[in-house]
Amino acid sequence: MQSYGFDPGFRIADRPGVGHDIVFYDQYDAHLDLGTGNNTAMLFITGCHLTPEATRRGTPSPRLVY
Repeated sequence: MQSYGFDPGFRIADRPGVGHDIVFYDQYDAHLDLGTGNNTAMLFITGCHLTPEATRRGTPSPRLVY
Protein backbone atom coordinates (compact mmCIF):
# COMPACT_ATOMS: atom_id res chain seq x y z
CA MET A 1 0.00 0.00 0.00
CA GLN A 2 2.94 2.33 0.59
CA SER A 3 3.68 2.47 -3.14
CA TYR A 4 0.21 4.08 -3.49
CA GLY A 5 0.90 6.71 -0.81
CA PHE A 6 -0.64 4.93 2.18
CA ASP A 7 1.00 4.26 5.52
CA PRO A 8 1.92 0.68 6.54
CA GLY A 9 -1.50 0.15 8.10
CA PHE A 10 -3.01 0.13 11.57
CA ARG A 11 -4.46 -3.11 12.90
CA ILE A 12 -7.78 -2.43 14.61
CA ALA A 13 -8.72 -6.04 15.37
CA ASP A 14 -6.87 -9.33 15.11
CA ARG A 15 -9.16 -12.18 16.10
CA PRO A 16 -7.92 -15.45 14.58
CA GLY A 17 -10.85 -17.59 13.56
CA VAL A 18 -13.25 -14.64 13.92
CA GLY A 19 -11.96 -11.75 11.82
CA HIS A 20 -9.36 -9.11 11.18
CA ASP A 21 -9.67 -5.36 10.56
CA ILE A 22 -6.95 -3.05 9.28
CA VAL A 23 -6.99 0.55 8.11
CA PHE A 24 -4.54 2.43 5.88
CA TYR A 25 -4.27 6.25 5.77
CA ASP A 26 -2.67 8.58 3.24
CA GLN A 27 -1.31 12.09 3.63
CA TYR A 28 -4.69 13.63 2.72
CA ASP A 29 -6.56 11.63 5.39
CA ALA A 30 -8.14 9.30 2.85
CA HIS A 31 -8.44 5.83 4.26
CA LEU A 32 -8.90 2.27 3.15
CA ASP A 33 -10.51 -0.13 5.63
CA LEU A 34 -10.33 -3.88 5.12
CA GLY A 35 -12.17 -6.37 7.27
CA THR A 36 -12.72 -10.08 7.34
CA GLY A 37 -15.12 -12.22 9.28
CA ASN A 38 -18.13 -14.01 7.86
CA ASN A 39 -17.57 -11.85 4.77
CA THR A 40 -14.77 -9.67 3.46
CA ALA A 41 -15.48 -5.94 3.37
CA MET A 42 -13.62 -3.00 1.92
CA LEU A 43 -14.37 0.69 2.52
CA PHE A 44 -12.50 3.50 0.78
CA ILE A 45 -13.05 7.10 1.81
CA THR A 46 -11.35 10.01 0.14
CA GLY A 47 -11.55 13.73 0.65
CA CYS A 48 -11.19 16.71 -1.56
CA HIS A 49 -7.76 16.78 -3.17
CA LEU A 50 -7.30 20.35 -4.34
CA THR A 51 -4.45 21.42 -6.53
CA PRO A 52 -1.95 23.79 -4.89
CA GLU A 53 -3.37 26.63 -7.03
CA ALA A 54 -6.91 25.96 -5.83
CA THR A 55 -5.74 25.80 -2.23
CA ARG A 56 -4.04 29.22 -2.54
CA ARG A 57 -7.05 30.72 -4.29
CA GLY A 58 -9.48 29.40 -1.66
CA THR A 59 -12.47 29.50 -4.02
CA PRO A 60 -13.68 27.51 -7.03
CA SER A 61 -12.36 28.45 -10.45
CA PRO A 62 -14.36 31.13 -12.26
CA ARG A 63 -16.87 29.72 -14.72
CA LEU A 64 -15.76 29.82 -18.30
CA VAL A 65 -17.82 32.05 -20.56
CA TYR A 66 -17.91 31.25 -24.25
